Amino acid sequence: MLPNGIAGRVALWLLFAALAIGVPYGMNRSVARLETLRTSGKTVQARLLSNRVQRGKSTTYFFTIAIDDPRMPNPVDQQVLPGIYYQYAGAPTVPIITMPDDPTNFEVGWIDEWHIDFARRQWLVPGGLWVLILLFFVVIFEASAYSERNLLRAGEVTTGRVVSISSGKGAQLRYQYETSLGTRDGKVSMSGPITKAGLSPESQIQILYSLSNDRKSIPVVAISLYQLA
Repeated sequence: MLPNGIAGRVALWLLFAALAIGVPYGMNRSVARLETLRTSGKTVQARLLSNRVQRGKSTTYFFTIAIDDPRMPNPVDQQVLPGIYYQYAGAPTVPIITMPDDPTNFEVGWIDEWHIDFARRQWLVPGGLWVLILLFFVVIFEASAYSERNLLRAGEVTTGRVVSISSGKGAQLRYQYETSLGTRDGKVSMSGPITKAGLSPESQIQILYSLSNDRKSIPVVAISLYQLA
């Protein structure tokens, strides 16, 4: 369900902006970290205590390792790439690349272009999908708001009647109204203003409809402040 009111509209745009900015920002930080480790890190051996494979919707691989450095909390359960897992699983040690001044910043195995590209995909695929989904809802929401603003500017008001009111998830109010071209039917989702109006079947209700297309309408009680923005 799309958000109602100015607060909902602003929240939708803020969420879209946060994803549109946050996904590339997070991806760039992840890639920059790997590049820094590859160029400035040092390779040391960590003790491989155990390994496991976690299966579900996707398969993930883990090493439990210990690093001989007092600054490093031990042991560490670390997710690794499949190629690294199968190369070192069962071995007594595994190489890690770590920053000399911060041993908690490390990667198990090696860092190459495929590793960096994998880090990019981890951000771009799910993040990009959410951005596209949210953009779709933004476009639908704004198109609906634009249509209703046009009704406010150039619509005609008439008196209609409530035909039925459904309940539960996806509840709707159905109504009828008369225009010069005949009887028209309409429906609208049950929102806060409509619920508070205390309407029931056969109640009279003010309807705003378009003079150019009298099938396009909205109950006056359903108009929120966001249509005026």
